[in-house]
Amino acid sequence: MRLAYGEVMFELLTDRRDFRTAVLIVALGFAIWSLAVSVDWGWIPASFVLLVLLVELVTDRVPDPLLLTLVTVPTAVAESQDKGNVGWFVAVLVLAVVASADPIRSVTKMVMAVTVLSPLVLWAARVEDYVELGPWTWLAGLALGVIFGLVIGLLNRAIGELEESRALLAESTAREERQRIARELHDVVGHSFSVVLLHLAGARTTLARDPEQAAAALADAEEVGRKGMNDLREALALVRADEGRRRPVESLDGLEPLVEQYRRAGLDVSLERTGPVGEVATGVGIVAYEVVRESLTNVAKHAPHQAVGVELAVSGDELEVSVVNPLPEVVAGTQPGAGLDGMRDRVLSIGGRFSARADGDRWRVHARLPVSAVDTDDRAGVRA
Repeated sequence: MRLAYGEVMFELLTDRRDFRTAVLIVALGFAIWSLAVSVDWGWIPASFVLLVLLVELVTDRVPDPLLLTLVTVPTAVAESQDKGNVGWFVAVLVLAVVASADPIRSVTKMVMAVTVLSPLVLWAARVEDYVELGPWTWLAGLALGVIFGLVIGLLNRAIGELEESRALLAESTAREERQRIARELHDVVGHSFSVVLLHLAGARTTLARDPEQAAAALADAEEVGRKGMNDLREALALVRADEGRRRPVESLDGLEPLVEQYRRAGLDVSLERTGPVGEVATGVGIVAYEVVRESLTNVAKHAPHQAVGVELAVSGDELEVSVVNPLPEVVAGTQPGAGLDGMRDRVLSIGGRFSARADGDRWRVHARLPVSAVDTDDRAGVRA
């Protein structure tokens, strides 16, 4: 019960439409009270205020300056003739409603100021009950109504901005998640099907002169394709499970089998290691492996009949990874895809540097990575 009451109050204070309706209903109650205690012809202005409030509650069409005027003038007239003594309560509540608007127009501000100062007009006219403390009491009450309305308006704006920021954050998170999923699927599918296509191309060219070699190529293509489909199913299952797990990753220990797989598929790949490559941290090795794998996938896609050189060199505290192949014509005018973006993001995430560009008549993918995990943390901290 207490929770429900708190939720209702929160809705009233953060939703201006609900707040307006609730406060006007309370004002209607005070208008009925004012009608009940009015004397002589005081029922006429009290009934007029009551009618105005009913019209506003039903239609929600009375402009704020007019609403406030139609409440203030009859109340001030009745008070000037001592025909009622609670009309200002209605004005206080209507002031709160009007002040909660966003934005408040200039004419509305002028009418609000006149309403707040109305008791002083009665004091200046020496109206009974407004000679001593009366005007100051009602002036303070009317001012509090304005302040309360302004606070509600500020609260509404803050809630609106918070909801907008939350929506933008949710949209950004969803976009980043879609990009992550796209890159994961690109990594899984791109490599496997590039190798399959190389095997199929080799089988097609050797089928007539060497059926056995073509059959072996087709068998390899079938094996790689089946493994690729299994990897794809696993990746999709992990995405649906949303458990934050990732598919198994390879480090530099898996580089030789990767290169051999492409060689068997018909790609002319050379691999050269310089320096203590085996001492590279595992996390760094994973990134280096992904760079080589994605680069070979791109070569198999764009230049399957060209020789490609893979070099890994450790010098000091840096590991350099280079994948170089003759520049194919299809590269000209193409835009970076998910593969290059994924490589760049991985390299930058551990404090490395990445470039993929034409170098004369050759296409070069180059990455500089820190050798140790400590260097990785330090560089990531500097980049942050």
